[in-house]
Amino acid sequence: MFIKLDLDLQEHPRTILLQKLLNTDDAQTIGLLANFWMWCMRYAEDGDLNGYDADQIARAARWIGDPALFSRSMREAGWIEDDNSVHAWAQHGGKLKKAQEKANKRWREWKQTKGKRDANAPQTHSKRDANAPQTHSKRDANAPQTLREGEGRGERGERDILSLTRECRPGGLTLVSLVSLFTEICTSLPKAQATDTRKKAFAPHLRKYPDQDYWTRVFTKAEASDFLSGRNGKWTNCCLDWFKSEANRQKVLEGNYDNDRAQAAQVTNWGEE
Repeated sequence: MFIKLDLDLQEHPRTILLQKLLNTDDAQTIGLLANFWMWCMRYAEDGDLNGYDADQIARAARWIGDPALFSRSMREAGWIEDDNSVHAWAQHGGKLKKAQEKANKRWREWKQTKGKRDANAPQTHSKRDANAPQTHSKRDANAPQTLREGEGRGERGERDILSLTRECRPGGLTLVSLVSLFTEICTSLPKAQATDTRKKAFAPHLRKYPDQDYWTRVFTKAEASDFLSGRNGKWTNCCLDWFKSEANRQKVLEGNYDNDRAQAAQVTNWGEE
């Protein structure tokens, strides 16, 4: 969990007034506010400070002076409202909390679904008696058949059959499955369809990354990003085809588009009217 600080926070009238009331410098004042908001994200998630006294609020901000002075100054500067709520919490901290909870819920649901699917998956390797003669068992008529070196090749030729085997190996994703996963997770992005063009474009990527967990992590982080999802209005061209680039996916996984990095220069307007 993280918070975002507006670039104008240092010069905001409320910040300047708080600095004057507490007799602190710029860095101290910003630090006190950041500590206070981080504490609220964990212990006052709805922005309601009723039930917390001046000592607790001062401790939350890591203020080492008079707790009553800090609590009174926060109210006089307008960072704590008359009803004992955090200023503009619904527009800032509450929105971040809801977005995080939504992302966590999708992740838990996916893990539960994956667990059930894995539990019901057929077991392909069974333990054999070391001394028992090896016999040939009947294969599932639908199971992909791999060819050993020296065995006969079908009409399609060795290269085509081996390619088909890689595409059908257990745990691999089809384009239809990928589109379904994208649609389920990336609810902020445009819907996509499993077209022949996309099938050809994504085929090498699905062979290289057949694990659904990989794509789930990519899509989940993209949806959580205010920039990629278009929620901050800075870029609205992200779609399924954007993820055809392995470089783009790697940037997502490395956190280049996380809200605390992608918007480090211009972030949610804490302290803005």
